[in-house]
Amino acid sequence: MKKFTGNKGFSLIELLVVVAIMAIALTMISLSIAVVFSNNVRSAANSVDSVLSKAKVNANYRAPIVFVEFAVVGENIIGRYYEGYVAGEGTASGLTIGTPATFRGYEVLGKSSINVSVTGFSANGTRDLATNPIVIGIERGTGRLLEGTPDGGGYVFAPFSGTQAVISLGNTTSTYNINLTTFTGKHEVSR
Repeated sequence: MKKFTGNKGFSLIELLVVVAIMAIALTMISLSIAVVFSNNVRSAANSVDSVLSKAKVNANYRAPIVFVEFAVVGENIIGRYYEGYVAGEGTASGLTIGTPATFRGYEVLGKSSINVSVTGFSANGTRDLATNPIVIGIERGTGRLLEGTPDGGGYVFAPFSGTQAVISLGNTTSTYNINLTTFTGKHEVSR
């Protein structure tokens, strides 16, 4: 009978070293993917905050009311910027924006795969921005934030029910909040 003496194979230690190296590599890859997704959410939250800031500045110099609409178009969340005029006097239910409001532009905020939820709005909870956009108006002079609700072809704007509202953007790895102080129009991003 012939013995095989030249082929030893792998030792247990060599196999454990290879498995440990693979585990470290997979951990690093999964962490980098989580960071990328977290950065996408943070970027979208900062973009929402930026759109609100631009609208607030323009509300002081342009139309009686400026409003932004956060919606999904295709694969992107976008912020549309409008200027409107008040059609008649404010009522107990709010201000009715005359049509047509003037469309001033839009900005791509992030991918539609980001989850969006709201609190402090008349309809709290998770929002499908494709069918139920978030609409926020900014009053000229005061900077007060108003919630827009659909009304025929336009929106009716009324004061928020409370002094605070939150727009939350998130995915499985992170969540960022845009905190709104509705009476003053102040807004900031937090984690």
